[in-house]
Amino acid sequence: MEALENQVDIIRTRFYREVTKTLCPKCGYSMIELDRLREAEYTFIWFRCGKNDCLGQWFQIKMA
Repeated sequence: MEALENQVDIIRTRFYREVTKTLCPKCGYSMIELDRLREAEYTFIWFRCGKNDCLGQWFQIKMA
């Protein structure tokens, strides 16, 4: 069970690092911002992978 928890922590850290650098969680290529919407104190941002043959996407919510 501890090994599984360690793997989850590694995956969580990997995704956090990739999001903060805006890298694709699937292939590591740079993400492209597709859309941005601001409502009240929140900003919603949709990214897609910049690599043509990758379908990686990421949705991010930021507080202003």
